[in-house]
Amino acid sequence: MKFTESTLKRYAAPPSDTENQQCLNAIKMIRDALKGLGFSDENREIVPLYSDTYAYSLEMRRTKDWRKIKMFIQGSYASNTNIRTQSDVDIAVIQEETFQPEYRIG
Repeated sequence: MKFTESTLKRYAAPPSDTENQQCLNAIKMIRDALKGLGFSDENREIVPLYSDTYAYSLEMRRTKDWRKIKMFIQGSYASNTNIRTQSDVDIAVIQEETFQPEYRIG
């Protein structure tokens, strides 16, 4: 497949307002689904993951125990290598704590 100079310039441009909103909406949909499982965003805002990328992140905590998760955009949107109109939004949901020991007294 041959690419023209104008096509390559369009691909290299930052995400449009519409594409940017799609990324935010994807995180909001996952956030809302996780709220149904007992997680809370504690009124945190969706923020940029790093200052030099287009990736966003959000941390959530489960209200009844210690579990904390972090969501963030990864892949082509985060690295600004997506091909317009042909990309999906990749979101990672990571639970950093995996083990919580409980010891008997004595």
